[in-house]
Amino acid sequence: MVHGMTDPVHAPTSFDAVYLSPHLDDVILSCGGQIAEQTAHGASVLVVTLAAGDPVATLSPFARELHEQWGLPEDVAARRAEDNRAVEQVGADVRHETTPDAIYRVRADDGAVLYPSLTAVFGAVHPDDPARAAWVKAVSCLPPTNAVYAPLAIGGHVDHQLVRQVAETVFASKLAYYEDFPYAARWVDRWRATWPRWRWHQQRWPLSEQAVNARVEASLVYDSQVVMLGGSRPALANKIRRYIAARGGECLWRLRR
Repeated sequence: MVHGMTDPVHAPTSFDAVYLSPHLDDVILSCGGQIAEQTAHGASVLVVTLAAGDPVATLSPFARELHEQWGLPEDVAARRAEDNRAVEQVGADVRHETTPDAIYRVRADDGAVLYPSLTAVFGAVHPDDPARAAWVKAVSCLPPTNAVYAPLAIGGHVDHQLVRQVAETVFASKLAYYEDFPYAARWVDRWRATWPRWRWHQQRWPLSEQAVNARVEASLVYDSQVVMLGGSRPALANKIRRYIAARGGECLWRLRR
């Protein structure tokens, strides 16, 4: 680990690749295969989860409902532990920032919940959301890297939107985008139909069977999320394998300059 590691003296001072994850599972679910292949060939990879902090206020009814579904107490320590294990499993380093997930964020002046429902979470970014400024500061201080990967924000989750916007602000010249799984499994064709194709270049990353297995096995480490993501462990594993087969690997996107 990088953040909270027991021996920070030996943390890498630079990385071959940095992956920006909105939540404590997005990068592994979306890019776990390519990361496993990169690290197997000696590359240094850092996975940075930006919305990894504990709630700063009493859980809203919506957040409480999700915690009950996930089988979690009122903090996200268990989710951070899952992420540590999953990222370690594909050979990468991990960093957790302290901003909480959108479902926990509140307005500074009166404590009003910014995203009190599923509709709000998949809607427009709230103008009073403090995450954008916090994340620009956080990613601006990351170790040097040759390549940065951020979500396309397929599906429109506000945290995915914000991470993409922040990445574009800080890393425009070295930025590639990954397809947000599992949202992309439903909406990738709809997303592709809405953008000007001449602006984008697709890079397909074919995966070995070993890399596919690595992504599946690491994704299943997120015990709290399995039911929500796939219904069961076999169902989620099959969902990931079907998507990889349909896409011919893991697809990355770059804006043409």
